[in-house]
Amino acid sequence: RESALPAPPATQARDGSQDLSLTQKPLTPITRKIVDNLTMQLGQDEKHTDSWSLRGGRAEMEDPEFGSSMSAYIRLRVYGDLNGDGVADAVVLVNQEGPGNQVSVYLVAVLAANGTPHVTNPQFIDSPGHGVGVKSFQIRNGKIVLDSLQVGPNDAMCCPTKRVVLTYAIKNGKLVRVPN
Repeated sequence: RESALPAPPATQARDGSQDLSLTQKPLTPITRKIVDNLTMQLGQDEKHTDSWSLRGGRAEMEDPEFGSSMSAYIRLRVYGDLNGDGVADAVVLVNQEGPGNQVSVYLVAVLAANGTPHVTNPQFIDSPGHGVGVKSFQIRNGKIVLDSLQVGPNDAMCCPTKRVVLTYAIKNGKLVRVPN
């Protein structure tokens, strides 16, 4: 039996988008199975990206320019609400390896959305020689908090000891660094 009451209007979510949950299907929480089988762009800027279609959290491709293989894989995953819609989203640390012995680490958020999940822009976090190491990360109050080590004034590049907290948030559907 249908109600004769009108549907309440859409409400504003914390990230500025509209919550249309009363007029559209409920969002599906992001799970490991969803995250491990997505396509995402990884790169340090919009001009230099590679598209990775993950299967089981991993992907490989040949780099024709260098004649070597490259790979990407998810290192760490955490789940929680990033945009205030009450539905679990995910954040992943992804290693991109190659060409050669290059390794880059990216932070990527995956937001629950109607239809295909929304994969955010990557945030470059680390690469050997930069002296940054992510120890752990979590979603706290809608923000992503990374506990990391960076090279301090008396540290060798191999051995960072300076504890640094990096904080990220979703702004207009994009992953951005914010003050702690």
